Amino acid sequence: PNYRKLCKQGLLAYCPVCEGFDHRYDDIAVLVDSPKCIKKINFISYYSDRVHLVLLKKFKWPAKDQKFLEQKKITTSFGKMEYMKRDGKTRRLKIKQQGHPELDVQLAYVELGSEVTAPGIKGLRRDRDGFIYVDHHQRTSIPGVFAVGDCVKGLSQIVVALGHAAIASTQIHNDLLNELDP
Repeated sequence: PNYRKLCKQGLLAYCPVCEGFDHRYDDIAVLVDSPKCIKKINFISYYSDRVHLVLLKKFKWPAKDQKFLEQKKITTSFGKMEYMKRDGKTRRLKIKQQGHPELDVQLAYVELGSEVTAPGIKGLRRDRDGFIYVDHHQRTSIPGVFAVGDCVKGLSQIVVALGHAAIASTQIHNDLLNELDP
């Protein structure tokens, strides 16, 4: 319930690409609900060697990922979330899961992942993860249909989606001009 407040206080973060360097050497929690987050955990672990995974759902890690976590000494916990709150004295984040001692960190990355679903458009070429194939103008396999943002494989960031949109809108504009003045 205090999610927005924790975000405003700088205790929840979303983008280690943007913020990782600022939190190097910090105690970091990563809130995860799927083993698909392993790439982001690997990325975060280059900045800090004090990473703890807070599993919000119970799942089993693939063997190679479990080995990676052990090598990096990344600890995990799973249990019902009792609270996440700011410690007023230290300005740190306190996380308590049932059955585990309180975790004390500088911040937590929210890494709940995403899945490309959009099954409504038939005929779109996709990769095995569901991402839509596009050309360098963001065109899909269906003429006149463009794709931008998280449904296209790449860095899932707003600025990247905006770049995709700029490329696509420019191409749409040019295509429309060509139709009007062949």
